[in-house]
Amino acid sequence: MQTLTLAALRQLPAEGVFFADCRHVLGQPDAGWRAYLAGHWPGAAHLHLDRDLSSPLDPQLRGGRHPLPDPGLLGGRLRALGLTGTDRVVAWDDSGGPFAARLWFLLRWLGHERVQVLQGDLGGVTLETGPRRQRARGDWQPDPQPGWLAAHEEVRARSSAGGLLVDCRAPDRYAGRVEPLDPVAGHIPGAVNHYWRELLDDGVLRRTPPVSGPDPIFYCGSGVTACVSLLAHRGATGQGRLYVGSWSGWLAQERA
Repeated sequence: MQTLTLAALRQLPAEGVFFADCRHVLGQPDAGWRAYLAGHWPGAAHLHLDRDLSSPLDPQLRGGRHPLPDPGLLGGRLRALGLTGTDRVVAWDDSGGPFAARLWFLLRWLGHERVQVLQGDLGGVTLETGPRRQRARGDWQPDPQPGWLAAHEEVRARSSAGGLLVDCRAPDRYAGRVEPLDPVAGHIPGAVNHYWRELLDDGVLRRTPPVSGPDPIFYCGSGVTACVSLLAHRGATGQGRLYVGSWSGWLAQERA
């Protein structure tokens, strides 16, 4: 299972569970950390979208607005937080899952299979406040699995010759009627649109993208919210890859 309910999490022994609090607010880089300090799952680690789950931007944005983190750096960060190779990772955010799903995707790409996204809120949980207590250093080592990624060249080939590309952004952004973040509005030619939020009911992932075809490639604006769609589709079919650069990376490379 790719997802986990709070009731199921409560039944797990605390030993061997690595809880990752991935709360984040786009445009407010410290909001997730402040929320974490105010109250988090006992023993949870906090992982930041920009500092932990992405690499620094390159000036040309060729990797998009949230490029892949360096596996060695992410591995070192997670070992320092105590992650071991046998831990079950439970990732959570309070935004419907995109930031938690980003961690899910990164860990699956890096070979850690025991990872799930917690659904819903933490209602009824006695929360811990302040910084996390130091945990013994872990031993997890990343082992990249290329089958989770779609390179820009492959996306370009699919755009030209056909093949399933799924744009997970809101319909208005896909159609080019509005673009709040990137310099050009629109979508990758040939892509179909299935908005990631339409997979949620009351913030909980309950549906699978209505995608018909083998080996779909999912993208969004910067490779974050598309992870929710990839999570849902992988859970149902075992297929799907992420174009991490997404629309922002596509524009940077195609306009170079």
